[in-house]
Amino acid sequence: MRNTLMYLVQQERSFIKEKVEQTQTYMGKLMVFIEAGLAYQGTNRANNIALLEIVFNGRTPDNIPYYLVEVDEEDELNVLLKDILSKGQESKEFSDFDPNVIAVVIRGAISGSMSLPQYENKLDLEEYSEKLVKSIIKMVQ
Repeated sequence: MRNTLMYLVQQERSFIKEKVEQTQTYMGKLMVFIEAGLAYQGTNRANNIALLEIVFNGRTPDNIPYYLVEVDEEDELNVLLKDILSKGQESKEFSDFDPNVIAVVIRGAISGSMSLPQYENKLDLEEYSEKLVKSIIKMVQ
């Protein structure tokens, strides 16, 4: 189960990182990070459901449920997103805000997109992506 979990996490990381690395500006990188994260959620729904099943039902070798394991602050996607936000501030592309808070908002909004088809039938993933990107841009400018 752990190997499957790590594989699924790595697939998402690779997909998003590859897209972000192709972009030059920090605003562009931020937009691509959000769009790629949502695109991955939408196109790999079965993988994401499997990941959630493992996280909420699987256990570590020490018999600790995965959902109770401390989140690694050095997770590649967290580091990448915080780096985009911080460097965007340094380059004056972004305004003054707490990169940690905005990173949590963005990651939460991407993860929350999994529930869209089930609970919000007036908003599809493409429209959600567009509105989320516009909202985050307003927050960071």
